Amino acid sequence: METTNHSNSRKVFISHSGLDKERFVVGFATKLCANGVDAWFDKWDLLPGDSLVRKIFEEGIKGAKALIIVLSHNSVSSKWVREELDTAVIKRINEDSKIIPVVIDNCEIPECLKATVWIKIADTTNYDDEFERILMSIFGHTKKPPIGKPPVYATTDTDAIDGLSKTDTIVFRTLCSQTVDRVEEDNALAYVHVLEEKEILDECKSLGILDGAVQESLAVLDRLGLAKIRHVTNTVLPRVSVTEHGLGQYLRLFIDKYEEMKTNIVAEIVNKDANTNMKIVKATGFPVIVVNHVLRALEMKKYVMVSKNIGAEQWVHIKSPDIRRLLE
Repeated sequence: METTNHSNSRKVFISHSGLDKERFVVGFATKLCANGVDAWFDKWDLLPGDSLVRKIFEEGIKGAKALIIVLSHNSVSSKWVREELDTAVIKRINEDSKIIPVVIDNCEIPECLKATVWIKIADTTNYDDEFERILMSIFGHTKKPPIGKPPVYATTDTDAIDGLSKTDTIVFRTLCSQTVDRVEEDNALAYVHVLEEKEILDECKSLGILDGAVQESLAVLDRLGLAKIRHVTNTVLPRVSVTEHGLGQYLRLFIDKYEEMKTNIVAEIVNKDANTNMKIVKATGFPVIVVNHVLRALEMKKYVMVSKNIGAEQWVHIKSPDIRRLLE
């Protein structure tokens, strides 16, 4: 009876002891053929008058993509199985073919196969799960699920700040950007950069960062003086604010032309007698939080004195004439 070989089938050679034929191998080889595997099995492929050596070693093993060796008490002591195994090992080394040990007894595993993953069949009358694994190996298939898209934060174009992980950096950037946006929405909040922790959690959740990771990052930012966590009575979640030091880090790292903006702010004070922060904001178009931060930095270095007025306005007085040198 002729059989049709499909182009997507895989040829395998079944090495076994004749004593295991009826017990296991006939049914096993039949199942392989029924599942698209061209199984070379001596009972089917050796005909009267064939050269035993040529058929087994030249047609069977040589043309096979894999050798399935059925290991049992019978086969491990079989001279023929040993010869077939030795040939298969050499073929695997030279041609990168595959050896699949199928163990049906509690027998000694040949030394050359001890570093090879084998399939153990405890019940030779019921082995569907084990058979599926053998098929997957023959066809190079795996049940490993497809690789999905990584979380948004992993592909966010943000390099980690020194001393912070990438997640810490993204949380820090989120805190600062929300603070800047809040100040720009309402200038009266220019000095109160306090956010509910939930606002940070919600924003980071949209980037795929879990709440626990965000809270851990906030703790790191608090420890490093980049943020301040405030626990408020009668509230479940604390409030978070960026510190002056943290704001300076953010502006330097994430605001384009920040150094140029600083120079322009000093120029407004020195050359155009701008005496309030809001006049500087109007003249330059810079965010009020940037202007206020630069003024506080100048005040800390005793170049100017800043006095706060009602609302968002701050008065600026030159304290040291050498502020002009900052423009040189």
